[in-house]
Amino acid sequence: MAQNSIGVMYANGEGVDQDYTEAFRWYTMAAEQRNADAQCNLGVMYYDGEGVEQSYAEALRWYTLAAEQEHTIAQNSIGWMYTNGSGINQNYTEGVKWCTRAAIQGNVHAQNNLGILCRDGRGIDQSDSDAVKWYTMAAKQGDAEAQYDLGFMYTAGRGVDQSDIKAIKWYTLAAKQGDAQHQYELGITYHNTKSALQNDMEVLKWLTKAAEQGHTAAQNIFAIWKETQQISENLLGTIEWYIETAEQGNPSSQNQLGWAYQNGRGVQQSDVEAIKWYTMAANEGDATAQFNIGWLYDNGQGVDGNNMEAAKWYTKSAVQGYVAAQLRLGYMYKNGVGVTQSYSEAVKWYTMAAQKGDSNAQYNLGWIYDSVFKDDSEAIKWYVIAAGQGDAKAEANLRRVLDKNKP
Repeated sequence: MAQNSIGVMYANGEGVDQDYTEAFRWYTMAAEQRNADAQCNLGVMYYDGEGVEQSYAEALRWYTLAAEQEHTIAQNSIGWMYTNGSGINQNYTEGVKWCTRAAIQGNVHAQNNLGILCRDGRGIDQSDSDAVKWYTMAAKQGDAEAQYDLGFMYTAGRGVDQSDIKAIKWYTLAAKQGDAQHQYELGITYHNTKSALQNDMEVLKWLTKAAEQGHTAAQNIFAIWKETQQISENLLGTIEWYIETAEQGNPSSQNQLGWAYQNGRGVQQSDVEAIKWYTMAANEGDATAQFNIGWLYDNGQGVDGNNMEAAKWYTKSAVQGYVAAQLRLGYMYKNGVGVTQSYSEAVKWYTMAAQKGDSNAQYNLGWIYDSVFKDDSEAIKWYVIAAGQGDAKAEANLRRVLDKNKP
């Protein structure tokens, strides 16, 4: 429908100045005529608060209208809202229902989400084999998260026969898409594999890529390497070394050991052990461990999902300057997840992360000053900084604000 297409043009600044208000107006005209794409697009605008006051209730309403017409993006979005408790009571069973409707129609994100739910047994009987089935469908469509998750299943031998060769295959496809954690895991797998694929040069190649993006574990490994100037024996260390130093009270090793248990790297996967070691490190003030505990509560991994508990641990980490925690707290205060909604608090935490160069935080600061506080001067400042780092949304919003202020 032409009205929805015009809305897309305004939303993305394609051939016209980006204007969310105009996009909302055109989407609404199309949506009222039961155009499913437009209904879904309205859901997105309400969910993100772009061009309209943010409202999870309105987002869910429009998503549902589209989903009932078998719009898979809307169906997966509803599943995501129920799974994460975004503006509604968390309900994994409903999350599974909606993700399944989208996944069987080929929606790649729904397939990956369903794989996670099957793996963790949330809202559905736990089944590693079903998780592998859904991950594989999404991975073959090029989804990096699914490729990474499938690589993990082959590494751990969950739902499939253990195979480092197949793990490396899927990790490589994911790592080539640029995510630091995926690159790190690929480097680790190249080091630990007993197959003919063991290759120190590949280890260094992928860990370098991860470290350059600020991946803490990869950077720690290079700190060891710089001291020893060795690769095979001392570059990665051994799980025995982590256990020994962790038991001696070293917080960094305790955190690394927690990560090993969380991901089944060198030890039997155990969320209970992961939380135990993370907590020991966190209680000693290790900011990374504090963030990791927050992440577990945020995602309901190994513990019941609890956004308030997540926010508590993120705060402990963030006050020590951990950028990922500051960024997550900014999001939680912006959207009222686990904390009382407060744009002022969101700005506080986003500013801390933004001043350390995080482009996502810079963009969000621009958006809040632009859409909430109506302070074009501050919005322009942060959009310029984020756009300078290649943030496309910041660049588009910057053009819109500058055009609005033309004399």
